[in-house]
Amino acid sequence: MHSLFRHKTFRPFFLTQFLGAFNDNVFKNALVIFITYQAVNEVEAGKITGLAGALFIAPYIFFSMLAGQLSDRYEKAGFIKQTKVAELIIMLFGALGFWLGNVNFLLFILFLMGTQSTFFGPAKYSILPQVFKNDEELVGATSYVEMGTFFAILIGTIGGGVLIGMGSEYVSMAVVFFAFLGWFASVKIPKTDSGDPTVKISLNPLQQAKSIYTVTMQNKSVFVSILLVSWFWFFGAIFLQQIAVFVRHMVFADKAFVTVFLSAFTLSLSFGSFACNFLSNKKIELALIPIGALGMSLFAFDLSFISYPIFGGDEPLLLSNLFGSGALFPFARCVFDFFSIGFFGSLYIVPLYAMMQRRSDISNCSQVIASNNIINSVFMIASSIYTIVFYSLGYNTTQLLASVGILNLFVLVAVLLYMPEFWHRFYIFIQSKFFVEYDTRSFKKGMQSKGAVIVGKKESIFDLMALSYFLNKPIKVFESLKNKSLIERTVKIMTCYTIFKRQQKKINDKKIITHLNKNELVYMNESAFQQLADEKQSEVLTYCKENKIPVFFFTRKHLGVEFSRNSRKVFFFIKKRTLTLSLDSLPF
Repeated sequence: MHSLFRHKTFRPFFLTQFLGAFNDNVFKNALVIFITYQAVNEVEAGKITGLAGALFIAPYIFFSMLAGQLSDRYEKAGFIKQTKVAELIIMLFGALGFWLGNVNFLLFILFLMGTQSTFFGPAKYSILPQVFKNDEELVGATSYVEMGTFFAILIGTIGGGVLIGMGSEYVSMAVVFFAFLGWFASVKIPKTDSGDPTVKISLNPLQQAKSIYTVTMQNKSVFVSILLVSWFWFFGAIFLQQIAVFVRHMVFADKAFVTVFLSAFTLSLSFGSFACNFLSNKKIELALIPIGALGMSLFAFDLSFISYPIFGGDEPLLLSNLFGSGALFPFARCVFDFFSIGFFGSLYIVPLYAMMQRRSDISNCSQVIASNNIINSVFMIASSIYTIVFYSLGYNTTQLLASVGILNLFVLVAVLLYMPEFWHRFYIFIQSKFFVEYDTRSFKKGMQSKGAVIVGKKESIFDLMALSYFLNKPIKVFESLKNKSLIERTVKIMTCYTIFKRQQKKINDKKIITHLNKNELVYMNESAFQQLADEKQSEVLTYCKENKIPVFFFTRKHLGVEFSRNSRKVFFFIKKRTLTLSLDSLPF
């Protein structure tokens, strides 16, 4: 994957994104710390930081769809360069705001920064699937971009805290300098494929709302990924916005500790992105999403079991007095909780972004990202409202963070019921790591196809899970639930696939074709396929021939248990059994 940094497009793009994220966080953290330590109490500080967060993300609601339409219409590298010119101009005014010390003007600049990020975002994410055609490169590029972004947030956050401590004039010089470097890096991004000139630019809010609905609902995977990414930013926005408040009033420490907690949180996001690339095994690994969600909730909830304030005294503890405070263990526990939340958050978010990019239509990928940004913004504004209401009801910061962890569990359960592909991939992922050695060498052709029809002897749930997992596509089953028991119906409906019965030929043939056209797998047993083959004018088989969609015959074979002391085939005292899954091309 290190070869990505030698790629003529990825290297300058990565630097452009890195410098932009770094500069944004220098400005934002300097401003947030300045505001927080001027506030008179915890409630006022919490409300003001929530307002600042809402100002930054409000432009995403108003301008994201326009940004996505422009990004799809025009060549993306050139579009990115224009957004970096805008960033340079905005930062010049931001420098003026810090020099004057005018908080209201700086909050207006924060709004303009959000506007610039709104236009940069769709081009930033949609250029990756356009440049990298296979999943391995896309997952690697997305992981490195997320890792670099979170690391930029880390050092930008630290830099913002250090610079505002030195004086506002240092913040002014830094934001202009790094905006210039970001523009210079963007100039080096080579041109990509031309945009789609047929994309209509619309300022009509009703038309934009229709476009948002169309691109968001193009398939179930895109819709779910957008909702989950948006929930992640609801969750993460609350933690990021309230770290300064948490340190000041729950830890009862000096503002230098804000940098410690922010460093732990953002550095862990970077480590998590790297770990995600390692664990994904060259595919978009959706099994990591429930793992990430569970980790986020566990450590968020653990914060509520610590006694506060951690440090006593009449004044907030100075960082230099930490080791003599007598409360080193609960402090370390807090830092570890924040680190773990960020780490598991990366395992959650990276596969979602990769799935969103890969499973959306390449012709409107920028608009998908734009729609995602709009919905993200709604959730982030909702997080600010949630924060303000929560404080107004008399709860403290720790209770706020724990409540979000509990809500995260409800979200996880809901999405597993709505899109069981996540938990089924988790099941096969754990199996393949510890209990079963899968041999899928014959799957190569199926993995390269847009969609496929798979014929098997029976509809085994575990076989279908494995097929969907190793071919990395959603699977739909051609089967009737007639004469099935209630338990069997419930189990099958809650697995990774949708059951549909072929009652009216034309309607259901079109439904099968729709699934194939969405890059999905359609599974049927031998008798059902024979019924299709016996028809003189089968719409499904005609469509497969015309679009070169393969038909495979699936078989499974147990080869017993293999044991080796020098291999990964041993997990504690459990021997991994070998299971061969075969796909053979079927003429029709």
